[in-house]
Amino acid sequence: MQPIFFTKLSTIGNNYLILNYLEQPELSLDYANLAKHITNPRTGILADGIIILLPSQLADFKMIIYNRDGSRAKTCGNGLRLIGHYLLEIERFNQPQIKIETDANVSILTHEEDLIIVDLEFTGCMNLEQEKRIFFIWFIVSKVAIPQAGKHTF
Repeated sequence: MQPIFFTKLSTIGNNYLILNYLEQPELSLDYANLAKHITNPRTGILADGIIILLPSQLADFKMIIYNRDGSRAKTCGNGLRLIGHYLLEIERFNQPQIKIETDANVSILTHEEDLIIVDLEFTGCMNLEQEKRIFFIWFIVSKVAIPQAGKHTF
C-alpha cells in the first residue's frame, strides 16, 4: 500500500481532500474508488469529495473533482474557493488573477488580500440574470495552523 498525502479544507459546509500533483507525478489510482473509501467516515475521513490538483495546458492549474459517491463533478464553486485558498497558502497564487481548468470550463480566480473571487465563466447556459455567477468568500486569518498534509494509507 502506498501513502496518499492530502490537505483537508472546508468552506461553507463543504469539506474536500486536496491531492496536490503540481510538483510530483500523479499517482496511478482509481480515483473514483478512492473517493468512495477515503471520504467515508467509517473507512476514511469524512469529506464531500476529493480534488486532484494538476498542471494544465489550458490554464494556470487544473482541478478534477470526485464526489463522495465516486462520480466526477464538472465544476464546484466551493471547491474552486478552496483551491484558491490552498494555492495562496502554498504560495502558488502569486498574481492577482489565475485560471483553473475544470471539466466544465476554465474559471477565473481573483484575490485581494483575504478576499477570493471565483468567476465560473458560465455563458450561454443560464438566463441573463444568472449568466455569470461570482462567489465571494472571506478567509479569516487565525493563529491556528492549517496542516500542510495528512497521511492516510490504503
